[in-house]
Amino acid sequence: MAQLAHINYEDAPFLPVHKKITLGVYLGQISDGYTLCVVGTALTLATTHLGLTSFWMGAIGAGALLGILFGSLCLGPLSDRFGRKPLFILSMLLFSIVTAIQFFISDPLTLVATRFLIGACIGMDYTSSPSLLTEWVPRRLSPRLLGSFLILWMTGFVFAYFIGIAMPDFGENTWRWILVSPLLPSSLAFLWRLCSGIPESPRWLASKGRTEEGQELIRKHLGPEYYMTANLETGAVSTSWFQLFSKDQWRASLTAGIFYATQVFPFFGIGIFLPMVLADMNMAGQLAPGIIYNLFMIIGVLVGVWLIEKISRRTFLLTTFYASALLMSIIALWQGMPTNLLIVMLTLFSFILNIGIVLENPYPAELFPTHLRASGVGFATAVSRIGAAAGTFLLPVINEQCGIYVTLGGCAVSLWLGGIVCQAWAPETSQKFK
Repeated sequence: MAQLAHINYEDAPFLPVHKKITLGVYLGQISDGYTLCVVGTALTLATTHLGLTSFWMGAIGAGALLGILFGSLCLGPLSDRFGRKPLFILSMLLFSIVTAIQFFISDPLTLVATRFLIGACIGMDYTSSPSLLTEWVPRRLSPRLLGSFLILWMTGFVFAYFIGIAMPDFGENTWRWILVSPLLPSSLAFLWRLCSGIPESPRWLASKGRTEEGQELIRKHLGPEYYMTANLETGAVSTSWFQLFSKDQWRASLTAGIFYATQVFPFFGIGIFLPMVLADMNMAGQLAPGIIYNLFMIIGVLVGVWLIEKISRRTFLLTTFYASALLMSIIALWQGMPTNLLIVMLTLFSFILNIGIVLENPYPAELFPTHLRASGVGFATAVSRIGAAAGTFLLPVINEQCGIYVTLGGCAVSLWLGGIVCQAWAPETSQKFK
C-alpha cells in the first residue's frame, strides 16, 4: 500500500470547507456594512417623527459603532476562550433579532440603545470571522480573502445608500422599513453559518491542547494526507487581553488600533452623513456627487485587493494615509473650490481612502500570534470604533457649530496622525517583502 503524503493543511487547495467558511464570512460582512450605512438615510427621514437634534443624529449614528467597541473588547476574548465557531453563529442570530426590534421603536433613546446592541453583535462577528477564516483557508490565499471580503462589506455599505434613494414611500414608516432591511442578509448569514457544516478552527483547538481534535477535523474536511505543523502554539495558554501590552506586543497592538481608528474616523463620518456633507458644500439635490463618491468607494476597494500582494504592507499604509490626508487638507482649506473640481477631489479622496481600508482586515490579524489573535483583532476593532464613533457623532455636531470645512479639517488631521504613527511603528508583516 502506498504511503500517504504528509502536507501542511495550510498548503491545501481551495476546497469545499474553505468555500463554506468564506461564504459565511461574506454574508456577514454584507450585513455589517449595510446596517452601518443605512442608519444615515433612515435618520434623514425620521428627523421629524422622532424630533431629532444634531446631538441625537450623532448619538444614533454612533450607537452601533460604540456597540462594536464593546462587543470587540468584551466578546473578542470569548472567541479565544470558547472557540471561533460558537460566536461566528451566535453573532448573526442576535444581530437579526435586534434588527427586527427596530421597527417598533418610537423614541431616540431606545433607538440609540438598540443600535448599540446591533453594534455589539457586529463586534462579535468582527473578532470571530477573521480568526476563523485565517486559521482555515490556505495561507497563500488568506491575505487576499481577508482583503476581498471587505469588497462584500463595502458592497453592503454602498448598497444601503442606494436603497435609501430607491425605497418606496411607506409614509411615516419608511424610515422603519429602511432600518429593518438588513434583516434579509443577516438571516441568510445566520442560516448558512448554522446549517452548512462549518467546523471549528483546528488552530484554536491546538492552542487549547486539543491537537488531535484539530487533526481529526483536518482529515475529515481536507483528506488524510493533510496535517498541522508541529510548531503551533499549543497548550492551555492564557488569553487575557492585557498580554497585548507586553514588552513584545505593545507596539503591534497600538499600531493596529491607531491605524484602524484614524482611517475609519473620516470613513464613517463622511460616509454615513454624505447627504448632509454634500448639502453643506452647496451640492444639495445633486445625486451625481453622492453616487460617484459611493461608486469609487467600491472601485478603491477592488484596486486595494489587487494591490495587496504587489506592494509591501508599509508602503501600502503610508502611501494611502498621506495621499488621502493631503487631498482632504486641500478640500478643507480651499473653501471656494469650483464645484466640478471639488467633485473630482472628493472622488479621488474616496478612491484612495478605500484602497487603504483593504488592510483593515488582514493587517491586524497578521500582527498577533494564534492564542492572542481574536483578542488582538478585537482590541484593534474596539479602538477603531472610538475613531468611527467620534467621526459619526462629532460630524453633525461640529458641522452645526463650526461649519463643514472645520469638520473636514478634523478628518484630515486624523489621517495625518495615522500616517505618522504607521511610519514610526508599523512592522512589515508580508513575508514577500521582509
